[in-house]
Amino acid sequence: MSLSHLGQSGFRMQLGATVVYVDPYLSDCVERLHGPGLRRLRPAPVRPEAVLDADLVLVSHAHLDHCDPDTLSVVARNNPGC
Repeated sequence: MSLSHLGQSGFRMQLGATVVYVDPYLSDCVERLHGPGLRRLRPAPVRPEAVLDADLVLVSHAHLDHCDPDTLSVVARNNPGC
C-alpha cells in the first residue's frame, strides 16, 4: 500500500492496482464561494484534471473542503469507471 497526502484532509491510497482518493480538495472552491478569508493555506499538490487513475473516491462529509464539487465533477468526468 502507498499513501500520499493531498493537502487539507485528503489522501491518495494505492492498494495493489486499486487507487482510492479520500476527501480530495484540489480546487479553490471554498475561497471562490465564501471569500478570500477562506483561502487555502497551501496550494493543491495536483490539479483535478491530473487525476486520471481514480477507481474510488470516498467523501467523509459534506463540507466543501471534503466534498469539493469542482474536484469531484472533473474526477468523475475523467475517470468513467470510478
